[in-house]
Amino acid sequence: MKSSIKAALISALVYPGAGHLYLKKYLAAAIIIIVASVALFIILSNAVTTAQFVSDKIASGEIGADVTAISEAVTLQLATESQSIANATIAIGLAWLFGIIDSFRIGMKKENN
Repeated sequence: MKSSIKAALISALVYPGAGHLYLKKYLAAAIIIIVASVALFIILSNAVTTAQFVSDKIASGEIGADVTAISEAVTLQLATESQSIANATIAIGLAWLFGIIDSFRIGMKKENN
C-alpha cells in the first residue's frame, strides 16, 4: 500500500495527526493532536458537567426521574454551553479533515521524490 494512502487512513481511522506521525512530520503531528485533544477535552468536559448537574438535580428531587424531565434539564444545561461545544466540534472536525488531507499530500510528495 502506498504511504500516502496508509498515512491518510491512519489519520482517518486512528486519531487526527497519527498519519503525520507515521510520515515522521512530528511538529505538524503535535499541532494537530493538540488541537484535536483540546477540542475533545472541551466536548467531554461539557458532557460530564452536564451529567453531573442533571444527576445532582435528580438526587435533590428538583427533577423527576422520568425521561422527559431529564431531557429538558439536559437541553437547558447544554443551551448555556452550546457555543463552546459547537466551536470544539468544528475544531475537531477541521483537525481531522486537515490531518487526512495533509498526510495524504505529504505522502504523495514523498512518493514522487
